[in-house]
Amino acid sequence: MHTPRNIIAKKGAKQVGKMTSGEKGKTATTLCCMSAGKTFVPPMLIFSRKNMAESLMNGTPSGAVGCASLNG
Repeated sequence: MHTPRNIIAKKGAKQVGKMTSGEKGKTATTLCCMSAGKTFVPPMLIFSRKNMAESLMNGTPSGAVGCASLNG
C-alpha cells in the first residue's frame, strides 16, 4: 500500500530542497534491550565505518558498547 506524501514548497519554485541530518546523512544504529522483568542491557552503537574510534563513544551512557561495521 502506497502512502501519499505532501510536498510543501513556494508556489512556482523550480527546486525543492530536502532535509538531512546534521551529520550529512551519516547515522548510527542503536540497539536497546529490556527484559519483561525490567532488566536493561547497556546500549550498543553500530557506526558505519571501517575502524572504531573510541572518541565516537564520548557522551554515551555508562556501559555502552560501540563497534564498527562497513555497512552500518
